Amino acid sequence: MALRSLRGPLVALGILIFLVTPSAIYSCGPFLESAIFSFEDRPDETGKNFAAGKLGIIRPGFKQDYLVVAYRYLAGLKLTDEQQKAAIDIWNRKVVPDNTAGDDAIARWSEARNKIPSLPPAPAISPYAVVSKDQPYFQYLNCPNDAFRTRSRPSTIEPRSSAL
Repeated sequence: MALRSLRGPLVALGILIFLVTPSAIYSCGPFLESAIFSFEDRPDETGKNFAAGKLGIIRPGFKQDYLVVAYRYLAGLKLTDEQQKAAIDIWNRKVVPDNTAGDDAIARWSEARNKIPSLPPAPAISPYAVVSKDQPYFQYLNCPNDAFRTRSRPSTIEPRSSAL
């Protein structure tokens, strides 16, 4: 009889626990909702923030360019606006290297190839190749700039004579 009188409150308590409990309970973790990336060789903050003194966590693997700026701020020496712009310019050139030499080598190769009358015009090409079609964001250097430079030079090898 006592069990019958507790049956209603126990069912209500069970339903309440079921509704209040979070839907995703992980036994291991932490499983973060978004990926968190950090770099070993440069700060996670933008270069502008780092140059302005918002250093964040300074890792020992940072490149010397970043460590010099961090040292200045930690020693109490601030960078002027001009120095900040110069530091950002250096960092941007090192993170995204200038590839004008590669573009020039490909352009010279295309010009040399287009001089051959029996060939159609050279298609637009890239020195990088995709690792697989399923993952087109993974690429590797397939044809370095020196290969384009070598093939765009006129050949200096004379054909062998058959009179030997």
